[in-house]
Amino acid sequence: MSERVSVTIGLPVFNGRRWLADAVRSVFAQTCSDWELVLIDDGSTDGTSDVVRRLDDPRVRVLRDGRNLGLCARLNQIASLARGAYLARMDADDLMHPERLERQLAFLRANPQVDLVDTAICTVDDDLTPLGIRGDRPLDARPEAVLRNGLLIHPTVMGRTEWFRRNPYDPVYVRAEDRELWIRAGATARFARLGEPLLFYRESPAGNLGNYLRTERTVRAILRRYGPPRVGPWRSRVWVGRSRLKSAAYLIGTRLGLQGRLIGRRNRPLGAAEMDEGRDVLSAIRRTTVPGLEAEGSRPPGGSAAPPRGDGSSPRVLHVTTVPLTLRFLAGHVVHARSRGFEVHALSSPGEALDAFGRDMQIDVHPAAMSRRMTPLADLAALWRIVRVIRHVRPTIVDAHTPKGGLLGMMAAALCGVPVRIYHQHGLPLMTATGLRRRILRGTERTACYLAHQVICISGSLRDVLIAEGLCAPSKIRVLEHGSIDGVEADRTFDPARVSAEARGRVRARYRIPPDALVVGFVGRVVRDKGLIELTRAWSALREEYPSLHLLVAGPFESQDPIPADVEAALRTDPRVHLAGMVHDVASIYRAMDLFVLPTYREGFGTALLEAAAMELPVIATRIPGCVDAVRDGETGVLVPARDAEALAAAMRVYLGDPELRRRHGASGRRRALREFDPGTLREGLVREYVRLLDGRGGTGAERVCRVPPGAIR
Repeated sequence: MSERVSVTIGLPVFNGRRWLADAVRSVFAQTCSDWELVLIDDGSTDGTSDVVRRLDDPRVRVLRDGRNLGLCARLNQIASLARGAYLARMDADDLMHPERLERQLAFLRANPQVDLVDTAICTVDDDLTPLGIRGDRPLDARPEAVLRNGLLIHPTVMGRTEWFRRNPYDPVYVRAEDRELWIRAGATARFARLGEPLLFYRESPAGNLGNYLRTERTVRAILRRYGPPRVGPWRSRVWVGRSRLKSAAYLIGTRLGLQGRLIGRRNRPLGAAEMDEGRDVLSAIRRTTVPGLEAEGSRPPGGSAAPPRGDGSSPRVLHVTTVPLTLRFLAGHVVHARSRGFEVHALSSPGEALDAFGRDMQIDVHPAAMSRRMTPLADLAALWRIVRVIRHVRPTIVDAHTPKGGLLGMMAAALCGVPVRIYHQHGLPLMTATGLRRRILRGTERTACYLAHQVICISGSLRDVLIAEGLCAPSKIRVLEHGSIDGVEADRTFDPARVSAEARGRVRARYRIPPDALVVGFVGRVVRDKGLIELTRAWSALREEYPSLHLLVAGPFESQDPIPADVEAALRTDPRVHLAGMVHDVASIYRAMDLFVLPTYREGFGTALLEAAAMELPVIATRIPGCVDAVRDGETGVLVPARDAEALAAAMRVYLGDPELRRRHGASGRRRALREFDPGTLREGLVREYVRLLDGRGGTGAERVCRVPPGAIR
C-alpha cells in the first residue's frame, strides 16, 4: 500500500502479547476506515511476534528488527514512516473507542490552527472492567500549568504528521517524554481536547509503583531544566520537592496496600449508564473480526483464554516469595501451569523486578513488602497485606516459597481458608544460626510446615534435615523427581554447544583475562554464608602458585549477611579477581570458566552447581545438605568440608593441575544434568501434585486441568 491515507495509527509494542490482539481489534472497529496501522515490535521477548505475524490486512505495516530501542525512538520512527496526513498515538494495552479516529479527524480538519488534540479516557482494569473517567476537564495550557501538571493524555493524542516530524521526542526524558515535548513546543503549538472518553486506558495497581517512581524522577529532571527560566528557581525547587513528596507518599501507600485507592483518586467515578455503555462498547470491540486473529479475546501463550476472575472455572495458583528475584526460578513452572489450565498470580515485595516478572510472564503480580530479617511489627503489616491480596485474588492454591514468604503465606492462606496450601522448602537458614535466633527460626519453620497441607522440598537431603529436626512429619514432605527448583535447561540455555567460543572470548576480553589463562569461577550472592571467606583464603594460597590463574565472581554484594570488610577489600583490589556483579547472560560467564567453586555453608539444592555441570564444568562444593544432591563426589566434582579453606585450596589444586580430570568430570556432570534434571519433568511433577491435592480437597477446579502421566512424583 503506497497511496496516502487520512491517518496513521502508531502502535509501538514491547512484550505486549497479552493485550495486543484487543488493541488491534479496536483499530479494526473504527467507524473511520481510511487508516493505516504502523505496528513496531520493539525487541519483544514474550511472543509478541507470534501475534503480529498473523495479521493479514494490507492496511497493517509490521516492523520487527529485533532491537529494543525504547518508546521515544520508536515514536520518532513511526512519524518518519507515516503515510497519513495525521498521526494518532495508542499503546498496546489500550483500546480505542470506535468513534475516536472519526471524531478527532473531524475536529482537526475543522480547526486547521490546532496542531494536536487529545481526548478524555475511561480507565479499565486488567479484565476490562470500567473504573472511572479522567481528562474530561478543559485543558490548562498556561506554561506554568504544563510544567507542573503536564497537559495532554499521551496515548489519546492525534496531530498533524508534519508537526511530529518537526518536533521529535527526546529519549533523555524516558516515561515523561510527552510532558517534555509539550513544554518544549508549547510556545508555538496549539493544543485542544475533546472532553468525551474516546480511549480505554488499562490501569493495574499491581505493576504501577515502579513506573510511577521512574516517571516522577524524570519529571524532576524536566523541572530542573525548564523550571528556572519559566517560573523562577525558587518555585522550581518547591515543585521538585513536591514531586519527591508525591513519590514518598505513593511508595508508603503501596507498602500499605493502598495503591488501588491512590489510582482511584485520579478518576471521576462512573455513573450506572456510563458503566453499562462502556461495557457494551468493549464487548463490541472484542467481537470485532481481524484477518489472521481469532474471533474473541486475547489468548495467553500456551493455553486457552484466561477465565474471568472469580468465576471458578479454572484453579488459581498464587505464588508467594519474600523478594521478587526468587520468582525468576519459578518462571518455567508458571508457564507450564498456565499451559495446563491454571490461572497463575504472584505476590512478592514491590519493585521493578516484580513488575518485570509480571510483564514477562503475562500474569497479575501483587506487591506486599516483606523483609528477610526478623521484624515482628513489619511482619504483621505484611501478613495483613497478604491477607488482603488473597481475599481479592481468591486463589485455589497458595504455593509459598522461602522462609519469610513461606511463613506469612501459609498463615495468610490458613486465615483465609485457601483450599490447598503448599510450603515450598528451598533452604533452612537455621542450619547456620545459633542461640535465640536458631530457636526462633525453628519455630517459624514448624509453623509453616504445620499450616501447609503439603511441604515440597527441593532436595532429598533437605527433607532428611526437616525430619531429623522434628520440623515436619515424614508423610507430609515430598521431593519432585531428583530435586532442584526447576531442573536445568541443559539442552537449551546451558548447552555449551550453543554458547560459542566467541562468547567465551568476549567475556574474557571484557575482564581482561588472557585467552589461555585458567579461570576459577563463582556464581551466587556475595555473602558470608556462600563461603566467600574460605574462597578468598584459598585464592590467596593459590594465586602465587599459579601466576596466570584468575578468579571470576558473578553475583551481587548484599547488605544482609555481608562478607567482612577485609575480604571485600582483598577481592576488589586484586587485579586478577574480576567482580562481574549481577549478570543476565550467565551461560557466557560459565563458558569463560575452567572450574566452578561453591564453598557454601547452607544450600537448598545449589542451582548454580547444576548450571555449571550442564556447561561441562567440574565443580567443587561443600559436603552439606543440598550440595550432596547436586554433586556426585568423585564423578561430577568434589565435595569438601564446609568452612575449610585448606581443603578447598587442595581440591582446586588437583583440578588446576589435571586438565583431563577437568574434562572427564565436566562431561559426566553434563550427562547427569541431561539425564536427571529435565525441567519439563519437574514442571509436570508439580502440576501433578497440584491436581492430586485439588482432588483430595474436593476437586476445586481440578477437572479443568490437563492431566499428566503418572510417575512424575516420588
